[in-house]
Amino acid sequence: MRPPAARTAAAILLAGVLTAAHALASEPISFQGEINGKPARFLVDTGASALLTATAKGAERLELKIAEESAYTGALAGKFQGVSAPARVVLPGGAGRDAVFDVLQPEPEYVKFDFDAIWGWPGVHHRILYYTSSTGLQLDPSQAIDLSKAQIFPLVPEANVAIFDASGGGDPLPVLVDTGSLAGVDLDKPLWDAWRRAHPDHPVTLLSYYSPAIGPIVAEQAFVRRLKLGALVLHNVLVTERPASQVSGVVQARASLGLDVFKNQGLWLDGKGGKVAFLPKPPAPVLYNRGGVTFVPPAMRAVVARGGPASRAGVADGDTLLAVDGMQPTAYSARVNAPIIWLQAPGTVLSLTLQRGHQRIERRVVLEDFLGQP
Repeated sequence: MRPPAARTAAAILLAGVLTAAHALASEPISFQGEINGKPARFLVDTGASALLTATAKGAERLELKIAEESAYTGALAGKFQGVSAPARVVLPGGAGRDAVFDVLQPEPEYVKFDFDAIWGWPGVHHRILYYTSSTGLQLDPSQAIDLSKAQIFPLVPEANVAIFDASGGGDPLPVLVDTGSLAGVDLDKPLWDAWRRAHPDHPVTLLSYYSPAIGPIVAEQAFVRRLKLGALVLHNVLVTERPASQVSGVVQARASLGLDVFKNQGLWLDGKGGKVAFLPKPPAPVLYNRGGVTFVPPAMRAVVARGGPASRAGVADGDTLLAVDGMQPTAYSARVNAPIIWLQAPGTVLSLTLQRGHQRIERRVVLEDFLGQP
């Protein structure tokens, strides 16, 4: 079973000032509802197999009481406080109902969730979801959506999350639509290795994010103008290898599509009709780690992409970040109003104070769009 919101929007957005160098969709997919008569923000996560999951702080604020132990096992054992007593839940377009929540353990200090609860695939698959980064979320849209130019694929009915078959009729190629992630395209290791062998000189940056099930994760990320997955063709997407520990579920997906994919194609997800459609969309700029470095908490040690701006500036794997422009990283972030400083505009100069062994060193990194743009 996939961890509910294992790569949640807020976890990626705020996983630490310098750790979540990520291509951000314009907004996480979320909506306002009620829990126990109080307003609550729900993240829409088609990659979550649980109907409802609460963050630790959300559970506390909304007075969700733990009533029984969590049934999760394996990698997820210990990641949840337990299951709540029934709570009154009101979602858009529906009457109130009593429901229980899986409640996550408290997140680390460097992670700040901006939602209270997660609405997973068991709820979403009864609805029609339409999303683009420019229009935002529409549930059961009242206006007809033109699918005449869309790529349409069948959902896999036995899957417990939003998985479709991208094969186009050949050997099955299960792909997950993961609206709980702000990532682009995540490929399993065989697909990623095959792509890297075919593109050995393609530049890569680094993606860093926090997973409640795994902890901090760092992976290479590439910008690809045209990516073919079976019969599915995606344009202007960021592509990353997915950690093996995130490959799980009743049906194991070979790849997953996060919200960043839908900057450059629209999403129509019809759980009732059993299909997903990808609609053409004018090219839009993508955001990624323009420094080619990330500092992993809590020690804030560097992982550096080969050939990126930080590497060329002399930052090395294992360097410990002490300051940015002479300021603590959190203070610098507050001053420039950029939760993820590596996403700042090309040409931005960052003066880094680093510890390397017993030496204190200074390096200047100039951010640039070194992966390219649409």
